[in-house]
Amino acid sequence: VGDPLHGAIELSAKAGAIDIDLSQDDLRRVVEQQTRKHLCKYDDIAAIYRAGVGLAIKFYIHGIEHLQRLRDILLAGTFEQLLTKELRQKPALPDVQVKVDLASFVYLYEQCLLELEDLTSSQRAVADKYADPEVGLNLHL
Repeated sequence: VGDPLHGAIELSAKAGAIDIDLSQDDLRRVVEQQTRKHLCKYDDIAAIYRAGVGLAIKFYIHGIEHLQRLRDILLAGTFEQLLTKELRQKPALPDVQVKVDLASFVYLYEQCLLELEDLTSSQRAVADKYADPEVGLNLHL
């Protein structure tokens, strides 16, 4: 089987017109906790790193179901809302607003779908086994 798929999302935060540096230790911890809780399991996160004044979260994608779950929570704005709510509990950030770079996620989503469209070697072996016209099975992988 090939390398696991991976992707990254970028987050930014503002309080009014002021950019909030999410790489600060206490804010980064909140982002990591919420990412693990809502987007990825513990071992799915490959890295969290500074991207401008925001953060980028690089993670592994374990198949189409995981990709669809990411799509649903990110495109609906649910992750932004959950993370914003959590960060607003910090006394210095009562009006913080978190944003996910959805344009880059949509591009990632498209690329992953194209990758997942190809059969793995084990899927190809099963498909070849049942491709014999004498077997006559209609196989969906």
